[in-house]
Amino acid sequence: MHYDGCACEACRPPFSKLQVVEMERKVVTEALRKLEITGPEARYNLEYSTAAELAMLTGVECRFTGTYYWFDTPVLEEDFLRGIINPSEKILDVGAGNGTLLKKLIKRSLFPSQLVGVDISRKAVERIRETGARVFHGTISAVKDGEFGTIFLSYFVDRDSDQRGTFVKSAEILIPGGLVILEGCFPCELTSPAGFKNGVANVTQGRDAEEDIQLVIAEFAKLGLTLKDRWDGQRFVYSLDGPEILPSTIFVNLEKIFPFLEFRTFLLTWLVLIIYFRRKITKIR
Repeated sequence: MHYDGCACEACRPPFSKLQVVEMERKVVTEALRKLEITGPEARYNLEYSTAAELAMLTGVECRFTGTYYWFDTPVLEEDFLRGIINPSEKILDVGAGNGTLLKKLIKRSLFPSQLVGVDISRKAVERIRETGARVFHGTISAVKDGEFGTIFLSYFVDRDSDQRGTFVKSAEILIPGGLVILEGCFPCELTSPAGFKNGVANVTQGRDAEEDIQLVIAEFAKLGLTLKDRWDGQRFVYSLDGPEILPSTIFVNLEKIFPFLEFRTFLLTWLVLIIYFRRKITKIR
């Protein structure tokens, strides 16, 4: 992880943005922290609110664009998306939040009709709907569509008490050769900075980052999804906790392997050989 004042090439642009975001939201942040927040969804509903919505709630004039919550991550980089997005396939963003990734994909000329977002926050559902994408309220289990070419699991594995269920559902609705892109914060302690407990994980242990990463990789492997690439980087975030530079591990190109496809190849090979030898035998006769 890099910290305030880091001069490396990777940190400079997003860190500069983070400073601007902090200044724009400083006054309203002080007002929001005086409110009683009763749980994770109430918190998310505030964070995914616009300046106008928060001004009505707090009486404080707000002058920022987008939502109160802001983030920058390698997943949003053009080079990253260019290498994984098939413009003809459907894409699902689980934990879509304020719709930042969906908006980025639309800017890359994908149609909103190709995109689906899901989130547990009702305010997030409003933001996702504004992009034109189809939206579901809840976890991935609420998604009724199927046959997605790419599924993003967007930075919530450390708060997911049913990690195994999330991974299983992802595999079920993924097309042959599809990709699951998981960005996560490890280790997965399932406790938010505000102290909210998100249950008990059923895949990770929450003791060590690398241990949890390997447990997640192994769980996907059981489902026929093989790790193709891994990227350890940073996620720049502004939330009710203020500005943060968080660890981010991205599992890139978890490509679904279908055993029946290998079996089909085996059968076709034998069929070709049988036809070949029958013709040879016919010629000899």
